Amino acid sequence: MKFFTQVLGDRIFFGSHQLTLADIVAGIGVLSLPNLGVNLRDYPRLNEWSERLMQRPAWQKTKISSEEFEAFKGRVRALVRLRRYQANKKK
Repeated sequence: MKFFTQVLGDRIFFGSHQLTLADIVAGIGVLSLPNLGVNLRDYPRLNEWSERLMQRPAWQKTKISSEEFEAFKGRVRALVRLRRYQANKKK
């Protein structure tokens, strides 16, 4: 988070005053962090940046609910368990 804050600096978006690919790539990960318990309010510049992203209609369409994120985490856990089972089976 400190790295992203430093790279963002005083700019509105990562690359300039307009949305760039850097914002899209960073946004995919950073905007999911609150679902993992990371409070973006602890990083004011990133929080402001994320709010700017969420004002965009395209970003609003991609936002998933907490319930959807929990379901996603459950699927990932199941895949991890399956992978461990398969690895142990080969031993």
